[in-house]
Amino acid sequence: MEKVKVMIVEDDPMVTYIHKALLVKRDLCYDPLNFMNGVEALDFILDDSKKDKKALYLILLDINMPLMNGWEFLEAIQDCEVANRTEVIIVTSSPDPKDRCKAEELNLVTGYIEKPLINFDLVKKAKQHLEQRIE
Repeated sequence: MEKVKVMIVEDDPMVTYIHKALLVKRDLCYDPLNFMNGVEALDFILDDSKKDKKALYLILLDINMPLMNGWEFLEAIQDCEVANRTEVIIVTSSPDPKDRCKAEELNLVTGYIEKPLINFDLVKKAKQHLEQRIE
């Protein structure tokens, strides 16, 4: 089992498929988890973190999704215990500079990438940062 659980939170199945394939091809994750919206992702993390108090999460988060968007997800998770074991990289189609500024103000967000996912160095650094917490 991988030390860091890599999660793709994205409502577009084609984008999810591409991101998964790229993460595997770049040896960044063997089997990324995918969720269609923030509700699914939040439910998983809260449940999983109760079972494994040392679980680490790297989340590739879309902003615009149904039910619970990326901003709502970040607001919901920021005060949870698991937040100190989580890093989020926003991967979005939004070119709006306001979104980038908002992301930079949030402690959980360690990066902002406009789709497609091509900044693998950022993903690798975030994953390594989480892995260092285990050692």
